[in-house]
Amino acid sequence: MKSVCIPANQYEEDIFNEIIIHNQMLWEMDSSIRAQILVLQRVEMDAHLPFLINPHSKSLKEALFIWSTRMATFHMSIKSGKRGQALPHSDYIARIGRFGRKPGADHLVAQESGNLPFWAHGSPRTFWRTADRYERLNGAAYREIELALPRELSNEQNIELVKNLVQSVIGEKTYQWAIHSPSAALEGGPQPHVHLMFSDRVTDGIDRLPEAHFRRYNARDPGLGGCRKTSGGKDRNALTKEVSALRAECARLINCHLEQNGHESRVDHRSHIQRGIADAPEVHLGPRRVRLLIK
Repeated sequence: MKSVCIPANQYEEDIFNEIIIHNQMLWEMDSSIRAQILVLQRVEMDAHLPFLINPHSKSLKEALFIWSTRMATFHMSIKSGKRGQALPHSDYIARIGRFGRKPGADHLVAQESGNLPFWAHGSPRTFWRTADRYERLNGAAYREIELALPRELSNEQNIELVKNLVQSVIGEKTYQWAIHSPSAALEGGPQPHVHLMFSDRVTDGIDRLPEAHFRRYNARDPGLGGCRKTSGGKDRNALTKEVSALRAECARLINCHLEQNGHESRVDHRSHIQRGIADAPEVHLGPRRVRLLIK
């Protein structure tokens, strides 16, 4: 027997419309599948919104999987970490130490680092540990691009995509990346994504001691200062344009690799407003919210 929930009041009806009608993933499903979604079951979450799903419906899970595998999606976020956060995050993406003993350690697909200064001796952990020690107190010890990779591509093809991304957007900066591929909490399909950590400081061929590497840049005499930061001295408008250009470049690379490997699906980095789409963006539940739903 199908379960259909009718909104009890205007507030619940508004939530119903927002979560169901404006959610493209659910909207594109067959109506008989949509009818199995149980709405308005209030769950305590950060967003304080009720999220609805019947976790025991096999046909719904199958529909979710079919939908998710038939179209590529674009998701990219840019993060930064202060002094003291770089090495722990490096260990997290590389699944080293305590992160190698926790659930999810087997999600690691591949990793690589590059453009390390001589004193790091080829070890990204040495570099990030030193950044945590010597980077300026109010400066970012690292920045990170987290990018969803196409599940249409194989692991080897996504590795090649990430290497092309590094060549395109990192330049001479020190970097470390790791590809993770956990299973989606809701429909069980793979969710490959890359964590691309990098330093804002550009190596310039001058051999500096570790403490000097992270000093303030000296434009008059670079040898007396630290490596230059690419984000320094830019206003909000310039930084916004850089982020927009980065998103466009990531989408371009993804689409190039999809095309090269014979896939018709494409991603679009633009927002719904920029694309002239009236629907609200999809709501991302995440593993914690899904766990609450299926209790």
